[in-house]
Amino acid sequence: CEDTAGYPEGSSLRWNCEVTWEAEQLLSLHPEEAPRLSALCREGRMDLSAAYANLLTGLMGAEQGCRLAYPARRLARELGIELHTATMTDDPSHAWWVPSVLAGSGVRYLAVGCNDCRGAFAAGNPVRPPIWWEGPDGSRVLAYFDKSSYGGPIGPHIGDLLVDCAADTGLRDFLYIYGVVDHGGGPTRADLLTARELSTWPIFPTLLHSTTDDFFTAVETSGVE
Repeated sequence: CEDTAGYPEGSSLRWNCEVTWEAEQLLSLHPEEAPRLSALCREGRMDLSAAYANLLTGLMGAEQGCRLAYPARRLARELGIELHTATMTDDPSHAWWVPSVLAGSGVRYLAVGCNDCRGAFAAGNPVRPPIWWEGPDGSRVLAYFDKSSYGGPIGPHIGDLLVDCAADTGLRDFLYIYGVVDHGGGPTRADLLTARELSTWPIFPTLLHSTTDDFFTAVETSGVE
């Protein structure tokens, strides 16, 4: 985030920390980084997930589920930040109780990149995200299931995905989960440079490095039901 701070507006990196565990491990090894991490989050240049890990929710018990966001809430208090979004990646599917637990923990949004090799949820599902996902108790979260599964490079193909999303939902904002796949990390330098180049094309969607929280806020204020 800091290395690309001088890039043109919209081209500087926004880091979405996939799971709370990553930040927890960083601070356990380098507690002196806490003020820096807090500042990045408060400035909107970084977003922490309210989910502790990418968990197989269908195999979890009730108490395990209720503790899904405990570490994130503790970390948020320590850093003096707010958490609104959870991210879950590489799981084939999720249990019905997930929106109830997240909403009960103060989480409003959920971004999911399903593993379509083990469970073809996104590719074969007629429901087009984002959707209000309602749990058994009636509470709900605004959820986005990435049709492209998760990960992948930045390139011109993103334009086609956006056109499909607009046709399906009427939205003009589209979330693309990019980066080095198989949990290798964020984008490569080539990804960032490609995004800058695509942003100069006269006939191409506007690419913005964004946090998941900012994306969901744009969806909620779009006026599209």
